[in-house]
Amino acid sequence: MIKKLTVIFVSLLIFISGCAEEEVEVNENISIQEDILRENEEFDRELERLIDEGDYTFKEPYILVDPYEASPLTALVAFSNNENLEVKVSVLGDKDENTFEYYIDNNKSNEEYYIPIIGLYADKENEVKLELIDDDEVVSEKEIII
Repeated sequence: MIKKLTVIFVSLLIFISGCAEEEVEVNENISIQEDILRENEEFDRELERLIDEGDYTFKEPYILVDPYEASPLTALVAFSNNENLEVKVSVLGDKDENTFEYYIDNNKSNEEYYIPIIGLYADKENEVKLELIDDDEVVSEKEIII
């Protein structure tokens, strides 16, 4: 009976110690994620300041590849514009069927645009076409190489 209780007690201690180690690991992961969020918020504030102080327009936008240093096949295009318009993004492929297109609705009233560019191709210069759209009509377009 004592041997059986000892085995149960030791098993319980091992179980409890295993749970404690797992909890520490989870807490460390949460701390790391909070650090990443703080860094991203800092980056966002710095980017807003840069766009506010700079003279970035649709024709000459600010372009940053891999803005959060987490996804090298992405970029961010930022600019100011005096109108609140929809943006069509086309990452041109080698063939028409490989072109990746999507729309960004700029819901901000301050007319600052932060356009995420996703779907870039690895190991090549990517041609990206941006179109400003008002009521289903293209009012301006710009091609950039990323």
